[in-house]
Amino acid sequence: MGNSHGFIEAVKLYNALHTNHEGGNVSSHTTHLVGSALSDPFLSYSAALGELTGPLHGLANQEALRFVLEMK
Repeated sequence: MGNSHGFIEAVKLYNALHTNHEGGNVSSHTTHLVGSALSDPFLSYSAALGELTGPLHGLANQEALRFVLEMK
C-alpha cells in the first residue's frame, strides 16, 4: 500500500492542501503584506489573485483540482 501510485498521489494531495493554508501561501502573504501598508482592500485582494498566475502557487491548485476530478 505504501508504494502504490494511488497512495503516493493521495499523500501529495494531502500535503498540498494542508501546507498551502493561511499565512503560508503566496496569495495570503501578499494580501497581508499589501494590506499592512494600509492600501485599499480591493487592491490587496487583486494582488493576491495575481499571485495565482504563478507556476508554483497556481499550478499547485490546478494539480489538486485535477487529482480530485480524476478520483471521480
